[in-house]
Amino acid sequence: MIKVITLLKRKPGLSLDEFYKYWREKHAPVALRDNPQMVKYVQNHGVILSSGEQAYDGVAETWWPDMDTFQTAVAILQSEAGKAHLEDLDRFVDLSQMVSIITEEKVIK
Repeated sequence: MIKVITLLKRKPGLSLDEFYKYWREKHAPVALRDNPQMVKYVQNHGVILSSGEQAYDGVAETWWPDMDTFQTAVAILQSEAGKAHLEDLDRFVDLSQMVSIITEEKVIK
C-alpha cells in the first residue's frame, strides 16, 4: 500500500474557516471523482495553538493500492484530463508551499 502525505497551506487572503470549508465541501468531491483508484482519503485540519498558527494549515493523506496505480493517477493529473483538478486545488491552496512525501506505511502500534 502506498500512502501520500501532503502538507497544505492556504492561499493568502483566505481565512482558516474558508480554507477548511472549501477543502471539505468543494475539493473533496473533486478529489474522489478524479481518483477512483484511491483507496482512502483523509483530511487533517490543523488547530490554532496558544502560540499562534502552525506552519501548515492541514495534511492530506491518500492511500493507493500500489505504486503503479499511484503513478497512473499522477500521470492523469498532469495531463489535460487532470487540468480541472489542479485548477480546483489552486483555488484554495498555496501551491508554492505544498509539500508531499510518498510513503509505505509501517504501523508500529
